[in-house]
Amino acid sequence: MNQNNLSQLPIKSWLISLGMTSGFTIFTIISLWSIAAQVISLAIPALILTGVFFPIKIHQWHHRIKIIVILLVSSLILWYAILSEIMLRQQHLAAKLQAGGATALNFPNKVAIYGGNIVMAAGGYLLGMPEVAQETLLLGFPGEKIRRFDSDFAMQSPRVRAGLEPFINSLANYPPETQVVEMPATVIDWSHGEYVGDDRRVALALNAFTITAKAYREPQRWRIECRGTVAIKYDPNQQPTRLLNLLGLEIVIDQSLYWGLQEAGWLHPYTAAWHWTIYK
Repeated sequence: MNQNNLSQLPIKSWLISLGMTSGFTIFTIISLWSIAAQVISLAIPALILTGVFFPIKIHQWHHRIKIIVILLVSSLILWYAILSEIMLRQQHLAAKLQAGGATALNFPNKVAIYGGNIVMAAGGYLLGMPEVAQETLLLGFPGEKIRRFDSDFAMQSPRVRAGLEPFINSLANYPPETQVVEMPATVIDWSHGEYVGDDRRVALALNAFTITAKAYREPQRWRIECRGTVAIKYDPNQQPTRLLNLLGLEIVIDQSLYWGLQEAGWLHPYTAAWHWTIYK
């Protein structure tokens, strides 16, 4: 064996070790969540994969590849059964919550729903909507009642820009001695059917959005400090969100479950305050 091959062995071993440890961690989490949610069709392959990825005897990793491939392929084949069971469990928990309120949820129920909130946040990141993902994820952690975000992300929406435009245009009419001008609060909201096009990403994160602004005169221009707030919480009266239909299976998010977890103190509602600056 030449010197180059010898130098590559520690790196290869380290990468294999990292992969096995990561796989073990991921499938342990999936196993615990699926057991708490009583999704047996997901729990069984996840538990087996947890054992397969257990990070011992790393040098024998190649003996486990066939098992990993078989189980992953089997899970892909059984995706319909797994999703069907998840939807049925969601309906069961929703009925339990409706009948007995938040106190009807036991510890495994709460773990399952809490995990669902994390999955929704991860889905937001994967779908290219990091703002709503971050807002959703932060619900799972205690913190300030008002949480600040510094970004002009809201300006991606034509509706938000249109809401600010009259105020910005009016600044040209003020005499030179006017140094500060305030814009009254303006509420911008979207109905579910309006979550399309450029507004979709903003609407999902900022509905309903209350905007205020204050303009400060500077030499040759105005500096406009904008602030928009949105309540980040689950509403018990909100209709289930229908994501898509897969071969007749409705994939639905029932927000009443997360409201129940919110009432139980596991999720923490807050106001997101978005701050950005415009120069005119």
